[in-house]
Amino acid sequence: MGKLAFGAALAATTACLSVAVNGIAGSTGSPLGLPRAAAGELPAFADCAELRDWYVDQALPQVGPWGFGYGGPMYYATEGLRVLSSGDASMGIPQTSGGLPLAEAADGAVTNGGTGTNVQEIGIDEPDVAKTDGRLVFRLDERELVVTDVSGAEPRELSRTKLPDDFAAQGLLLVGDTVLVTASGYGGYGGGMPRIMIDSIYVAGPVNSKLAVYDVSVPRDPELVSEHEYEGTLVETRQYGDLVRLVVQTGLPQLDFVQPGRRRSDEEATRENREIVRSSTIEDWLPFVRHDGRRSTLLDCQDVRHPRLDAGFGTISVVTFRADDPGDDTSVGVATSGSLAYSSTDRLYVATPVQPEVQSYEDMMRGVAPEEWPDETMVHAFELTDDGTAYLASGKVEGTIRDRWSFDEQDGYLRVATAHHDKWATTDNAVTVLREDGSTLRVVGNVRGLGPREEIQSVRWFEDFAVVVTFRQVDPLYTVDLTDPSRPRVLGELKIPGFSSYLHPLGDRLLLGLGTAADLQGRTHGSQAAIFDLSTLRDPQQISLLKLPEIDELAARYDPHAFTFTGKHVYTLAHSWNRRGSTSILKLSVDGGLREVASYEAGYDARVLPIDGGRVALVGDAIRLLAD
Repeated sequence: MGKLAFGAALAATTACLSVAVNGIAGSTGSPLGLPRAAAGELPAFADCAELRDWYVDQALPQVGPWGFGYGGPMYYATEGLRVLSSGDASMGIPQTSGGLPLAEAADGAVTNGGTGTNVQEIGIDEPDVAKTDGRLVFRLDERELVVTDVSGAEPRELSRTKLPDDFAAQGLLLVGDTVLVTASGYGGYGGGMPRIMIDSIYVAGPVNSKLAVYDVSVPRDPELVSEHEYEGTLVETRQYGDLVRLVVQTGLPQLDFVQPGRRRSDEEATRENREIVRSSTIEDWLPFVRHDGRRSTLLDCQDVRHPRLDAGFGTISVVTFRADDPGDDTSVGVATSGSLAYSSTDRLYVATPVQPEVQSYEDMMRGVAPEEWPDETMVHAFELTDDGTAYLASGKVEGTIRDRWSFDEQDGYLRVATAHHDKWATTDNAVTVLREDGSTLRVVGNVRGLGPREEIQSVRWFEDFAVVVTFRQVDPLYTVDLTDPSRPRVLGELKIPGFSSYLHPLGDRLLLGLGTAADLQGRTHGSQAAIFDLSTLRDPQQISLLKLPEIDELAARYDPHAFTFTGKHVYTLAHSWNRRGSTSILKLSVDGGLREVASYEAGYDARVLPIDGGRVALVGDAIRLLAD
């Protein structure tokens, strides 16, 4: 939802690739004798005893002389979990709750959200290092919350408020007169502490996440209202009006394992450690939450479900609360180590890559590799209401999902861009459409063959079509017709050197691509920005190209919050490693073709926020006010 419509451009198109439509047939029953569920449905637990037994049975094979795995427990998270939110499905640009009215722009353009942040979906806000209501800027400066008045000709700093101790802030949300600051920290190494693999790097735990709530109705004196701590990694937060949802990923529990030594052999330590796991309680397995120091379990046993196919060990918790009262929350959980999530205004989809069968500790020590690594992903749908989140349905899609931009929901259909593999090599890519059918997410349409032997670099969704960019040597930009969800089809293809890592609608059927310049042999050299004309989807055209040879990386490729479109100009954070690590903000004109208007020195995580009076605030270590 919240997409842009180009329906008239699809009416006369006939070119297409063959369409493969595959149904999903889930198994029934349960290995623990749980109540039989409908096809595709995640089984629920009748009580805490069943849930504890499931956790224990899943974990026992991984227990060895040092506890879980070697020197500490492990679970696999192939990517950080992320939540996406979509807003009102209209051609207009709405105003988000408690924020700045969005700028006037060309028909179909997407400008920044109501608190100044570039968001993926219209109407749903995302945490960032700086926010504005148009007159005040709230930003994080290391361990301080800084409030600055930007209503006059010059910025005036009003207050600096020290954040709670041991609070490594990640981002903030601005909801009326409330600021929520999020943080996630890692503990030290230890015998029973969780260990998490993120992007192929192991990090020791425990991992606890925090939330601090401030009343900023008096900007000169923000008041800390409450503090909250969640066991696990706070992987994403989204704001829906005055409602906030966060997703927490928890690993294996901290248990008092023994270790081998002079008086205890490896075999004896393994037997004792497995008995410790068998003797564990449900409180050891369920994640905890502390509201102003008061500890309780985050989930009720009956609110936890588990996938039928192995998708890694852990617990995903979805927590819902009002921005001004996080202590009054509701939660739902899935016993898995899912890799990403996406939400529309009324659905939350959690994706969990299917894993090989769990190896025993003995097989891991012998170096026995899994026979097969499944190339498929489970997707679980949850209903979002003003009261919380409830599980609805599950399904399976072939292939793996690159990042949060690969998911989209429109008119009850979930659209997913996936990569297909043969062993570790990409064979091709696809767009798949799913719809709820009772308790099953069923595939209703699929088109494959996009970018053979190439990697997906970026995806942008519209109401009735999608743009997918892949890259190996040249940049194929594909337009995919989604007018009929049961028959998605490739309409057009544009091959040019280089590739776009981030795509942004400029309005009037123009699409901006930011990415990397390359020659015809695929050798990359610097960055580039391009404008594509999508007026004729069967024949997309690149109509403007700006090469930036001195810029090694445009930050929008990995951080879309480092991008701003005001309707008049594009601002993007740029890194130049060859110039002694300089970072700048580029101001680009998109009217009549791309050209660089100005460049400003900036910090590594600088932002550009639209403010009142047709101006922007360049926010870094200090704030600079400019006319747009």
